Amino acid sequence: MNQKRISVSKAQPLSSRLANSATRATRILMTALIVGSCVLSPIANADRNFQIRKQLTAKGSIEAIGNTQMSCSTGDLGAASNVASSTGGYDAKNDGVAHAIGGLDGAAPTDDQDVDNNDADNAVGASDCTTSLASNLSGLPRYQNNHFFYMHFLDVDTAAVAANGAPVTNSTTADLALPSGATVKAAYLYWAAWMSSADATAKGRSRSTVLFKTPATAQYQVVSATTTDEVNITANGFQGAASSLCDGRTGDGLGTGVATKGTYPVYQSVADVTTLVAAAGNGTYKVGNIAGMDARDSEGTTASGYSEHTNCYAGWTLVVMYEDTANISQFRSLTLFDGLIEVGQNVTKTTTVSGFQTPNSGAYDTLAGFIVYEGDGRVPNDNTALANITQLNNDANPINNIWNSSNTRQTIGQTGTAATAFATRSPSDVNMFGFDIDTFNIPTPATNIGNGVTQFDISFTTSLDVYQPGAFFLVLPTETANLEIAKSVTPSNAAIGETVTFSVTVTNSGTTTATGVVMRDPKDDADSLTLSTPHTVLPSGLALTQVTTTQGTCAIKDTNGTVLHASSASLTGLTSNNENALVDCALGTIGPGGSVTIVMKATVGTAFLQGGKQRDYVNVASAQAQQGNPLEASGNTAAIKGEDVLLAGRVWEDTNHDRVLNDNETLRSGWIVNILDTRTGQVLATKTTDSDGRYSFTTNDISPGTYSLQFLSANGSTLSRAVSNNFNGSKPGDDTSSPGSIVSITLVDGNNIIEQNLPLDPSGIVYNSLTGNPVAGATVSMSGPPGFDPAIHLAVGQQNQVTGSDGFYRFDINQFAGAPAGIYTISVIPPAAFTFVSTNITPSGTLDVPSSVLIDPFLVVAGNTPNIAGITTYYLSFLFDGNDTNVVNNHIPLDPVSSANTPIIISKTTPKETVVKGDLVPYSITATNVDTTTYTNTAIVDTIPPGFKYVAGTATLDGARSEPTVNGRTLTWSPVNFALSQSHTIEMVLVVGTGVDLGKYVNSVQVNNALGTPISNVATATVLVVEDPIMDCSDIIGTVFADTNGNAYQDLGERGIPGVRVVTVNGLLITTDQYGRYHIACADIPKQDRGSNFILKLDERTLPTGYRLTSENPRVVRTTRGKLVKANFAAALMQVVRLQLDERAFVAGASELLPQWAEQGLKQVVNRLVAEGQLGLLRVVYWSKDNDTDLAERRVDWVIEQLESLWGSEDGRPPLTVEREIRSPEATGETP
Repeated sequence: MNQKRISVSKAQPLSSRLANSATRATRILMTALIVGSCVLSPIANADRNFQIRKQLTAKGSIEAIGNTQMSCSTGDLGAASNVASSTGGYDAKNDGVAHAIGGLDGAAPTDDQDVDNNDADNAVGASDCTTSLASNLSGLPRYQNNHFFYMHFLDVDTAAVAANGAPVTNSTTADLALPSGATVKAAYLYWAAWMSSADATAKGRSRSTVLFKTPATAQYQVVSATTTDEVNITANGFQGAASSLCDGRTGDGLGTGVATKGTYPVYQSVADVTTLVAAAGNGTYKVGNIAGMDARDSEGTTASGYSEHTNCYAGWTLVVMYEDTANISQFRSLTLFDGLIEVGQNVTKTTTVSGFQTPNSGAYDTLAGFIVYEGDGRVPNDNTALANITQLNNDANPINNIWNSSNTRQTIGQTGTAATAFATRSPSDVNMFGFDIDTFNIPTPATNIGNGVTQFDISFTTSLDVYQPGAFFLVLPTETANLEIAKSVTPSNAAIGETVTFSVTVTNSGTTTATGVVMRDPKDDADSLTLSTPHTVLPSGLALTQVTTTQGTCAIKDTNGTVLHASSASLTGLTSNNENALVDCALGTIGPGGSVTIVMKATVGTAFLQGGKQRDYVNVASAQAQQGNPLEASGNTAAIKGEDVLLAGRVWEDTNHDRVLNDNETLRSGWIVNILDTRTGQVLATKTTDSDGRYSFTTNDISPGTYSLQFLSANGSTLSRAVSNNFNGSKPGDDTSSPGSIVSITLVDGNNIIEQNLPLDPSGIVYNSLTGNPVAGATVSMSGPPGFDPAIHLAVGQQNQVTGSDGFYRFDINQFAGAPAGIYTISVIPPAAFTFVSTNITPSGTLDVPSSVLIDPFLVVAGNTPNIAGITTYYLSFLFDGNDTNVVNNHIPLDPVSSANTPIIISKTTPKETVVKGDLVPYSITATNVDTTTYTNTAIVDTIPPGFKYVAGTATLDGARSEPTVNGRTLTWSPVNFALSQSHTIEMVLVVGTGVDLGKYVNSVQVNNALGTPISNVATATVLVVEDPIMDCSDIIGTVFADTNGNAYQDLGERGIPGVRVVTVNGLLITTDQYGRYHIACADIPKQDRGSNFILKLDERTLPTGYRLTSENPRVVRTTRGKLVKANFAAALMQVVRLQLDERAFVAGASELLPQWAEQGLKQVVNRLVAEGQLGLLRVVYWSKDNDTDLAERRVDWVIEQLESLWGSEDGRPPLTVEREIRSPEATGETP
């Protein structure tokens, strides 16, 4: 649709049609010249290269919708449409009469210019409009500007009136359909048309405003542009001939063209409509009253020039940036550029886009979008190059005709070159006549754009067409930091005296490091990287007792930012200045995927309830980073309810069995807590523990009085011994008489008795022997010696207990009820898909349970959860004699039944848990066929840890020597056949290489079939490589000695000083022996490649009286792996000479002594030190009466300087040690 020109030589094929008649030739020549004006080379100016309009980083994408505002007519060539189907007539004069076609050569032009369509040779039939609307691809034998159709405005919303009362004179629609749950982050409306600023003024059509209707608004609203660009093009005609473009000629007041050189006025405007689109969301958007030129503005002097107004166009585009975290997991850079660039015949225009960064490495997907005006489907040879792509294209936008009046889409990362027409618009014709909105999936962008790229060029060219790129957008993965914050509180309900724990985790879910991260709790609405004051603080009655962070430091401040407790990684034991405060944490940098957790504990006080029985409080934390434009993450809240209770407590898994709830212990919900009548045992009130494992009773639940408290599991079991404590250290009830109960507890209104708890000692977990995961649905029962009755001797509900999702089970043998001594046995009825007893992990024999006097409880394994890579000892039989301890952490494995994927069950073990470099590590592999068929030609494939090596000749298969095939870290035994229920056992030895670092190393094994497909589970065995005392450690030795000559070196005869303490930075305390020696075994494991520094300090308080250090303190020594380091400390017994001075000895107001004292007095002091015959310690004491500290300091400095000079005047003297002190008689009550 652009101005297209041809040279005289290119006009020849058209002029060959002049042979029939001179008159006709003259007319055809005129027409050819006019057609030529549409394809000849234009002269453009006022280009604005692409600049960033908006850029953001989000898990999202960009959508562009829009429509043309002009089209052809299926009625007649001069008519315009006002219906969605692009049919019907247009009454230009609004007089009810559609103008007829007729010969009006020479008639004066009007805004209702009639057109001559009587020339059958040149006219395009009206029926061709319907055909052209359905296709925008070239195919006619001649180049056609908008197919030579007269262009007219469309109006699909004919009866509409804007909110300001203005009639809607042109309008089209398009539908926005973002993914469900997507959030609009930015939206911009572009509109463009033929119209110069002069024409806009003359015709009263504003280019800077448009009518915009969203799905959420009842009427059109006026939207004003923030930017309007114009490109003026001059089209050169043949010599001596008139050339008319969309706005025609001069001299008639209707246009600004020149008789022989028509003016090509093109503009584009853009407005920010983010607020409107974000509020409206998906649905139909309408745009109206775009200022432009159409068939009514034809200004030619002849009626035969059907091309006088065929190159008019108008249209609009809505570009929406959105976030879609539900469907898009990667962060993307979303960048929108705009400008206005005129691209003419045989001219290449290049614009550079920048301000983004492609991923630093690896493949990625990219989507690019363009808004381009005046590209004609019937005028080819227009191309666009992007970065390394010489001709951008797809099936709908082919090479040599990329801008072809289309509205098409590709999706990011798609395969193939297919493109889909955007049809949810009205009208929805394929051909948009001079207006393109197209998106392209960039193929292999890592190659075509590159990695780590921050800019590239886009080049536009054409040899026949003319077009104007107006906007470009780019969607690609990016390297970015992104902060997320999660906050929780436990318990969410709290009584007076209880402690609540807030946990705030700040995570960088981006791909680059977040810097300068801060966290503040609570969040202030005006909060920023610079702390605002006054700042929101925690309420009265919520007193901080502890603040810790896994990285960085935290300070406690008041509302004005005054520091109440200085920055530290761990603030504990806080008892004052801890209310009405905020927590301000400087966390430093957080790498990609990294996180920092801040834990804050606070005690609920009476003031928190604000005089009521309960109070709801919501707390919000904020986190920010200084990352160019500061990142901010906030909004996660933690809500607590303070309450005045009679009774409260918790139920939890006491994994370390200390009867104190620790941060890493699991809280148990769903446990039943009953208040019982102490006489009858009747249940008077019942509560169930919440997600925080907490329960509470208030006066609304039970009246004050004396009761018993009973804890039961969800299936009615009484599982553990309850603990009766209180925050003030009292013990309100009897927790020793009955398991799972607290007896005779008196409840008084306002007393807030808390910490009436049930810590659970888990007997164990029933688990999957291959995965270590808990098994639900297992029925666990116990049998015992003669006289054992489960109904009497086990807690209620424990016999035939069924494991839940946690696999937890427990038995309490009630010795108080007369449970007999003897052997008790656990049995399990496994759920479907499991078998018992496990053959993968076999049980140990009978456990002779030790006495509770010796140990309470007895831990079968250290962990409270199964560890199939570690120790898996467990027992099914136990010998109790009536005075034994609890047995806990007795985890029972069940073997999974064969599945289609794992017909072979394999396990791997090693007797060694810790090893050092050079150790030999034996491994045992057992593979069993649990399927109902045989397997032949299988391979047992073992992958050894990096740095480990197989010891040749050590492998056996079922006791016979069998060397594996070694390929790097892979050991393969093949072929191995499995008969029904057959097991194979492999024994082998690996050696730990000298190059491995300290840490855990996992050896894995699996069985593959003949095709290499796994047919077993993956079994693993883990060893921990620890330091070798000889090869990895560095020992430190040294002596603390009496330095008699003060040279800080131990000379012959200088003896050691016993009983002196040396301290390391990690808290080791070492005391010298009778010879003054000390030795720190494996003091440090230095860095392997460059060693480390080690710091020691001597505690001078442990030196004998009168001794002072003459060597440095602390000592810093360099350690190397496997090397011994020596670090001595020197101390000397010094003769103290005390020199007391006051102002009487000095020149008034000066730092110098009076002459008599300077000349004789100082020499006497030196002589006295020499006369002592040993190391001297000079203590200079100055008595200051006027509190002039500066003058006192200068005087002491002068005296010391003079004495050191006198002392050093003779060689051979040991170093002089000087101590200084300034004292005030008024302050001390002493006199000099």
